[in-house]
Amino acid sequence: MTITNGGGGGIVVYDPIGSDEATLVLHNSIVAGNGVSECYTRNGVTTTGSAGDVITNSVDSATPDSDACVGVLTANDPLLGGLDDNPPGRTPTMKLGAGSPAIDAAVGNSPPDDQRGILRPQGDAADIGAYELSSNPPTTAITLAPAAPDGNNAWYVSVVGVTIAATDPDSTVAQTRCVLDPASVPAAFADLPDAGCALTSVSSDGEHTVYAASVDSEGNAEATVVSATFKLDATDPELSPSLSAPSPITVGQTGVTALPNASDTTSGVLSSGCGTVDTSTPGVHTVTCTATDNAGNTGSANLSYVVEYRILGFFSPVPSSKWKLGQSVPIKVALANGAGVRISDAAAAALAQACRVKFQASGAQSKGPDCMKYDASTDQFIYTWKLGKSGIGPATIVVRISYPNTTTTTQRSEPILITP
Repeated sequence: MTITNGGGGGIVVYDPIGSDEATLVLHNSIVAGNGVSECYTRNGVTTTGSAGDVITNSVDSATPDSDACVGVLTANDPLLGGLDDNPPGRTPTMKLGAGSPAIDAAVGNSPPDDQRGILRPQGDAADIGAYELSSNPPTTAITLAPAAPDGNNAWYVSVVGVTIAATDPDSTVAQTRCVLDPASVPAAFADLPDAGCALTSVSSDGEHTVYAASVDSEGNAEATVVSATFKLDATDPELSPSLSAPSPITVGQTGVTALPNASDTTSGVLSSGCGTVDTSTPGVHTVTCTATDNAGNTGSANLSYVVEYRILGFFSPVPSSKWKLGQSVPIKVALANGAGVRISDAAAAALAQACRVKFQASGAQSKGPDCMKYDASTDQFIYTWKLGKSGIGPATIVVRISYPNTTTTTQRSEPILITP
């Protein structure tokens, strides 16, 4: 029994003058918070009880013509909290504070449960009063969202939501602590950071473990730390594709493949590959490479490459040949595929028409880039370079082929000597 907040006294027993005698019996009770006269009697009422199992703030009587409940009350602050709907409720109660002398102090028989319905005893003995201090810790649960991995091979591939909640059937949860991927595994609530728990999601790739535990308002902490382990790979594989053969790649060249060069630092590469390398026509081509990691993420990358002609020749002039000032130097080359087969007249004529095959010279005498003509009778591109009347010494002649949509060119050069 807990009686508080009265005026003048928590319990007053009056014995009227007559044949009936009044008797007050108190057992395993708290009488507190009512002023200086917590319990008093008048007209010689008999008070009985077990010494020490009735706790009050004070046993003094300040009421005229009255007597304290002598031999029943022990003056010791029971450390009661305010009147509140303490879980699991039912009726308002005053919670016992830590260190209260009422804890585990009941003598003899006690009711099977307290005023809230909590079973007695929770400790070595029942508590005195209407409130049985619980020894049950909270229960903490960690919930991931999605509940099951959304990728392959037990991997998550999107941000993982983390909900940490604690419940306590006979008290209130005072604090929940948690930590993500600690350096050492926490064994108890005290090993967790004391800053509370603000973790709501995890977005970084890797294998993760969340640890959590709670303590209730009565100081009961979970005996073990709960945990949830999961794997997250939200990043696509990386690709750095390349060709299996060094440049230049020539028209009709066989055996050239694209290499995906895929990597994935988290779950690892499951499979990768590239499309077919096309060398059937000159110019810029693109091949697509893809890769899938073990979590199910897929990445892709395009590889651009240039397919070039081979330049056969020079058929004229011969290397290091000598030419006099004012002479005309015939420049003759032929174009072929990777196997050395000359290109068709139609393809060669189209190149000449588009001025894709050019001649130029540098050194003792220079000549800016100029278009070469195609001679179908000899399957050669030709140009006649008229030397000037001055400028003797070494010179370099160059034939260069250009391709649409790229700065890549195919060229061939050789030295000649210009003499007086």
